[in-house]
Amino acid sequence: MPGWIPVTIAAALFQVWRTALQARLRGVLTPGGAGFLRYLYALPVDFLLLGVALVGFGDGVPMLGAGFVAYCLFGGIAQIFGTNLLIMAFAHRNFVVGTAYAKTEAAQLVIVSVVVFGTHIPLVAIIGIGFAVAGVLALSFAGESMTPRDLLRASIQPAALCGLGSGFSFAVTAILLRNATQPWPCRRPRLSC
Repeated sequence: MPGWIPVTIAAALFQVWRTALQARLRGVLTPGGAGFLRYLYALPVDFLLLGVALVGFGDGVPMLGAGFVAYCLFGGIAQIFGTNLLIMAFAHRNFVVGTAYAKTEAAQLVIVSVVVFGTHIPLVAIIGIGFAVAGVLALSFAGESMTPRDLLRASIQPAALCGLGSGFSFAVTAILLRNATQPWPCRRPRLSC
């Protein structure tokens, strides 16, 4: 079995666990406080992974250009906004809807990439993203009969709006961090499928 399969499964499990813990923290702390704890507890793991990378690759810390730092800074800010919006969705007592709408991140990433950067997306990728979004919405409204009007009404509820904002912030984060890894000045982003 390729190594990426167990890593992906473990990452998904840890992400669900982390999100559930954040939902519980939201009952005790503000969204900013719960988000801060997420990053505070992640800091030692970040340093550990940096140490492993430095030892494993043995190249030392590379030169960091202004473009890299700017993309990482704004990507980090977008990540914080996304996290806080996701935690705010929990405050509306709708964990499933907020989380489900946050999972529209991939679709929003593609829309931003196409509109802002003129990225060409293959038709098969667009169809796949459409199925993924439909699946997310079906899971979030499982057991309910939804007309398009009901779906629109549900999409403007506070938990859904926070979830959509969270997904958008996470999409912006992904774009900015992807651009940070490109040679400066960054090339037009490409999505490969």
